[in-house]
Amino acid sequence: MMKNALFALAFVACALGNSAAVFAQTFPGSKTLATQAEVDDFGANYTAVSGSLTIDESAPGAITNLDALASIISVGGGISIRNTTALANVDGLANISSALSSIIIINNAALENVDGFAQVASVGGIQVRDNEALENIDGFAQVISVGSITLANNDALADVDGFAGVSSVGFSILVLDNDALENIDGFAQVASVGTYLDVSDNDALTNVDGFAGVSSVGSGIVVFNNEALENVDGFAQVASVGAFILIADNATLANLNGFANILTVGDDLRIFNNSALTDCCGISHLVDADPDNGMVNGSITITNNPNGCSSTNDILAASCTDQDFDGAPDYA
Repeated sequence: MMKNALFALAFVACALGNSAAVFAQTFPGSKTLATQAEVDDFGANYTAVSGSLTIDESAPGAITNLDALASIISVGGGISIRNTTALANVDGLANISSALSSIIIINNAALENVDGFAQVASVGGIQVRDNEALENIDGFAQVISVGSITLANNDALADVDGFAGVSSVGFSILVLDNDALENIDGFAQVASVGTYLDVSDNDALTNVDGFAGVSSVGSGIVVFNNEALENVDGFAQVASVGAFILIADNATLANLNGFANILTVGDDLRIFNNSALTDCCGISHLVDADPDNGMVNGSITITNNPNGCSSTNDILAASCTDQDFDGAPDYA
């Protein structure tokens, strides 16, 4: 009888110990990992993080891989990967499928892809900035819901195809200073942008056709200093812009036909310093002072563009008889 009682007590103690071990697998709060040893140790002991997880190496080369984090299946906050010099991929995060508050990937010199996020479908905000070797963002292909997207100063990034599943963006899309970016076709499913849409300083970008499905922009559109951009036809479905439109310093932009369907601009319209812009018929209905055609509720600044777009009067003097650009005159 005594032997049975001792056996029972031992069984209960073992069960309690296992229960404690399972509980310990969720790290309470947020965690920063700064060395490879810390990454490996954390992966060996935890399967989840109740707060946010940050990878930020303490010295150059201190973190070379995230393979040990394959044990992590859930992060309650966001994931930040920053300031690494030898990390080529984030494959160790491939088992994370929980909704994330944010994904921040900043200043990772050797990072080539983000395939480790292939299971993530919902994220509050994605910021990918200053990753000089990053060639694609295909790892975001399962994302369908996102609050904001920032892609900035990623020198090798050629496309945004990884966002092909995103249909709406609650706040902003910022595409800034990506020297190799040739197109933004990956945004083709996006129908609305809650606040700002900014496309600036992308040297190889020739068009914005990837925004062809966008019908409304809550605050503003900025198209600035894209030296190869030829047109803004990708905005052809936009009917309203909540605040402002700024089009400036685009050296090869030839026309604004893509704005022909905009009926209201909530604040200012500013078009300046576009050295090849000779056709502004796409905004003539916004500057003709007839609210039945369209309306700009703030100020209108048209300056330092070639003849045809040098001023409001210059635009109104042009022969814009086909303002819907269907090939047939709208009026005699």
